Amino acid sequence: RWGSAATDSHEDDDDAPPSSQPSISKLLSLARPESAALSIALLFMVASEASGLITPLLVAQAYDALVNQSLDDAGRMSIIHRAMTLVLIVHVAGMISGFIRSSIMSIAGERVVARLRNTLFGAIL
Repeated sequence: RWGSAATDSHEDDDDAPPSSQPSISKLLSLARPESAALSIALLFMVASEASGLITPLLVAQAYDALVNQSLDDAGRMSIIHRAMTLVLIVHVAGMISGFIRSSIMSIAGERVVARLRNTLFGAIL
């Protein structure tokens, strides 16, 4: 008796339309109109990450000047001041790049979701 009920329910499923499986290609096709914005966001992401990677190199220059015995105090302070100013500029630029990247990604994501909602609403009607 239990087996016949299960068999009957599978027979009804054969009449149903095949379900569409989610895939990366479908997601990318929804995001294709936003490809220019996403490419720009990728560039800002690279700039933001590069700023985080270059900071230790700049701090190393300041440390090298600090431990260099051949420099006088004025020369040492000049190199350290320049290195720390560059660190500050690079850090601020990285933060701004990260903010712009985040904003672009948010806008692009909201547009993709809106497009998906419109498609779903159109399919329901």
